[in-house]
Amino acid sequence: MRFIQPKPANAEPNSHTAAGMGTEFMVPPATGTAELTTNVKKMGTVTRLDLATLTMHCLANEQCMNETFHAVDDSWKDDPSY
Repeated sequence: MRFIQPKPANAEPNSHTAAGMGTEFMVPPATGTAELTTNVKKMGTVTRLDLATLTMHCLANEQCMNETFHAVDDSWKDDPSY
């Protein structure tokens, strides 16, 4: 059986649908305001697309080596439709 969650009516036109493990689900669009912090007590929500962008910027960056980061986006408001 394959569960497909329809795109919410208020979804951005450029939002993506991701598929995996026999399910399809909405991927919220990137906000572009996510950031990495070394403050391990700070937690929050970040979109997958923003996390991917932050990860790619850190791959070859010497300042990211041997560090522990949390990705947070203070502009993100949890939306249960995603």
